[in-house]
Amino acid sequence: MAIRIVEQGIQAVQNGNRDEARRLLRYALKEELSPALRATTLMWLAETGDDIPFKVDCYRQAAESDPQNNDVQQRLSYWLSQQLPSAQPPANIPAMPPQSMPQAAPPPQQNTPITYPAQGYNAGPPSSMPPGTLPTAPYASQQAGMVPNQGPMQIQGQQRVVGVLGGPLGDGSGFFVTREGLVATTRAVTGSQPRLSIDLMSGHRLAGEVVRSFPQYDISLVKVNAYVEHLAAVSPSPYLQPDAPIVVTMHGGKGLRSQRRNTRSATNDTLWFPTVIHRNELDAGGGPVYDAHNLLVGMMTRNTSRTNDYAYGLHISQVYRCVEQYAQEMQQMQGQKTIYCTNCGAVSRAPQFGAFYCETCGGTLPYAENVTRYPLPNAAALYQENMHRPCTNCQAQVGYYDSRCLRCGHDLTTPVRR
Repeated sequence: MAIRIVEQGIQAVQNGNRDEARRLLRYALKEELSPALRATTLMWLAETGDDIPFKVDCYRQAAESDPQNNDVQQRLSYWLSQQLPSAQPPANIPAMPPQSMPQAAPPPQQNTPITYPAQGYNAGPPSSMPPGTLPTAPYASQQAGMVPNQGPMQIQGQQRVVGVLGGPLGDGSGFFVTREGLVATTRAVTGSQPRLSIDLMSGHRLAGEVVRSFPQYDISLVKVNAYVEHLAAVSPSPYLQPDAPIVVTMHGGKGLRSQRRNTRSATNDTLWFPTVIHRNELDAGGGPVYDAHNLLVGMMTRNTSRTNDYAYGLHISQVYRCVEQYAQEMQQMQGQKTIYCTNCGAVSRAPQFGAFYCETCGGTLPYAENVTRYPLPNAAALYQENMHRPCTNCQAQVGYYDSRCLRCGHDLTTPVRR
């Protein structure tokens, strides 16, 4: 009975269902297990979370259960070394010895049972997860959303819309904006989630990683390991004419016919366009908007004005401006360790310095939330510390905002009272 539960838990991990896998594996650990089977169960349990202390605790218990398991010792040593960020890139995760690797799992949709080794049940999780899942490295890489040693999935035909699943507001929509598998959706759909699932029109589901967000425009960019043959044709017009007919396409086959609402309010026509679609008619947002000529003109959001419940769309030109900005940032940071900040949506270079905080918003980065944080002299350049002229009142060099010192609040335009 216990080995069957472990089998189901491992299958859930390989299918990407972490919550169900965690529940099953923890339930199995309550049963009477042999030391080798308990160690294996704990190793797979470590794959259900990205928190470093959680992984360390799982591998430490596994090492106590099976001290002779070299793979457990290697993994424990690796994750112990990652508990505190280092300015040096992390070492590679130790590879699994060939004789202890389980046989390659088939794609999740086949639901084929796992094949176990003939001598006992001591196969730990593979060093790289199956296609469609994400590595559990403590830092994100520049090729976020890409699975190592796996070629991109070739997507044939035009994907007018894709589903974005797993967000805080429920299922949303999105669409491909580059052939390299970059999906645009709204920040409201992704929230602060670092990973989501992308559902294709064919029914295939891919693992996606949020690589950049622009909260001021309600845009998030999600990367999947895919190559798209055909992208939607984009309208060359910089704005929509009043009363122009539009069609909003949402995941699941739902579509809404509407028009650009004519309004007297001061709206940036090259940024937002009003519609006559009520917010409760939409999913979580992010659906592509097409015009009468089947050209992509924008992305639907759930943003409304303060006077009515009509939703606004974001013009496609602004979406692509954000895509270009992200591409430029990645080019400038090429060769550096970066991570997506879930707080502000920016790409942070803090891992390159072994630092703990985002240099854009100051928020604690995901890998540093459960570790001891301390001042790092080598990160002063990242945060631009002590690079401002001293305050005339308190002599601090922390910087200024709106002509006021960020430490004492003194207004630089007024003389100091002694």
